[in-house]
Amino acid sequence: MRSRTASVFLALLALTLGLPSARAQSWVTLTSGIDTNLRGISAAKIAATGHIAIWASGSHDVILRSVDDGATWTRLSIPGQPELDFRGIVAFDDKIAYLVSSGEGNKSKIHKTIDGGINWELQYTVLNIAFFLDSIACTSQRKIPVAANHRWSSLESFASAGSSHGFAQGRRIRRK
Repeated sequence: MRSRTASVFLALLALTLGLPSARAQSWVTLTSGIDTNLRGISAAKIAATGHIAIWASGSHDVILRSVDDGATWTRLSIPGQPELDFRGIVAFDDKIAYLVSSGEGNKSKIHKTIDGGINWELQYTVLNIAFFLDSIACTSQRKIPVAANHRWSSLESFASAGSSHGFAQGRRIRRK
């Protein structure tokens, strides 16, 4: 019985190693010359082209975007902001993304772009010096869970266009 199990295992292993798609996938290290620690990455399919939009964010105000499956990258910025430490980014496509920066008080912010990073609109910030955004995860463009002060909370999008920052602090998400 053991020899049959071993034979089946070896046959499956040989088949897997022989598949071109299994061999074609690999990681490639890219160097950019930018002084940063990348901490956020998100990818989304571009419906019009079939390519993957990849967004990355990091320390020292670094925001990067690729719209050709990572072949080329564009460095983006949020004009008029002090140097921010970006901890997370969530992309919905090549145009729409949410970006979270971390730091004490007003350095903890959520920005949104709807034009591929040309313009960014402030969605959320707090002036409380003890407030610290850690991370962001979006289940939709209207449900935005964020980790703040090591607890997950939900920021719900305002439906009204009159809101100056787009989000209100919502309910705390309970840990399981």
